[in-house]
Amino acid sequence: MSDERRLEKEDYTDDMCLLCDPVTGRKYGSAAVPMARVTEKLDELVAREEYDAAARHLDYWLSEAVYTGDRRGEFSLRNEMMGFWRKQGNSVKAFESLEAALILMRQLDMEKTLSAGTCYVNCGTVCTAFSQPERALGYFEKAREIWEANPSSVEPSSLAGLYNNMALALMDCGRYEESLEGFGKALDITEASGGGKLHRAVTLMNMADCTVLEKGDAVSFSDIEDYVRKAMDLMEDPSAVRDSYYAFVCGRLAPGFDYYGFTEYASVLTERAEKILGGKKI
Repeated sequence: MSDERRLEKEDYTDDMCLLCDPVTGRKYGSAAVPMARVTEKLDELVAREEYDAAARHLDYWLSEAVYTGDRRGEFSLRNEMMGFWRKQGNSVKAFESLEAALILMRQLDMEKTLSAGTCYVNCGTVCTAFSQPERALGYFEKAREIWEANPSSVEPSSLAGLYNNMALALMDCGRYEESLEGFGKALDITEASGGGKLHRAVTLMNMADCTVLEKGDAVSFSDIEDYVRKAMDLMEDPSAVRDSYYAFVCGRLAPGFDYYGFTEYASVLTERAEKILGGKKI
C-alpha cells in the first residue's frame, strides 16, 4: 500500500468528548431545562387540579436536568418541587427537595446570591407548613440578610412576602410583638408600592389573629376592629381584580371574618369564590 493511501490511527478513531456520556454519546449540559415553559405547564396542571400529572411533569424534567448535567436547572426544579409538595401536604418529598436544593446551592457557589434568598424563603415556608417555625426563622433570616443588602435588586412584593412569612413563623413561636412588627413592615412596603391590595387584606387579618393570641382573654373587639374593617375595604376595592387569586383570598379570609362577627360578609366572600371558580363573572 502506498504512503498516500495509508490510514493513520487518527483517521479511523473518533476523538473522545470529555463532555459526553461514554455509552450514549450525548453531551452533558448540552441542553438547559426550559424553566419558563416548565413552570407555565405546571401552573396549568395545578389550576386544573391534575396533581398526579403535575408530579410526573416535575419528575420528568428533574430527570432531564440530572441526565444533561444542568445543575442550575435542577436547582430551579428543586425549588419548584418544594412549593408543590408543601401544597400537597407531603412533608417527606418537600424536605427531600429542600435538602437537595441546599446541596446544589453550595455546589454551585450560589449561597450569597439573590436566588439563594429565594431558595431560603422556600425552605422557610416548607418548615413553617410542617410545624418547624424555629427552623423556618433560620432560613428566613438568611434570606433577609441577602435581600436587605440588595434592596434595588429585589421586588418590593418579594420583600413584603418575606416579612409576612417571618411574621407568621414568629407568631407560631409565640413571639407576638415581633410578629406584629414584621406584619407592619410588610404592610408598609405594599402600601408604599401602591399595589397588593389583596396581600394587604391578608396581612391585616393576620395582624388581627396575632393580636388575639397576644392579648388572650383580655382581648376586645376594639383591639382588632381596625384591622378587620380595613381588610374588608381592600377586598371591596374596585381595582382588586376578581380572578382566581381573588377567589383564593376570599376562601382564605372568610373564616376569619366569620370568627370576628362578620358572618354575613363571610358568606358573601364564600359565594364570590364559588362563582369565580365556577367560571361566572361577578
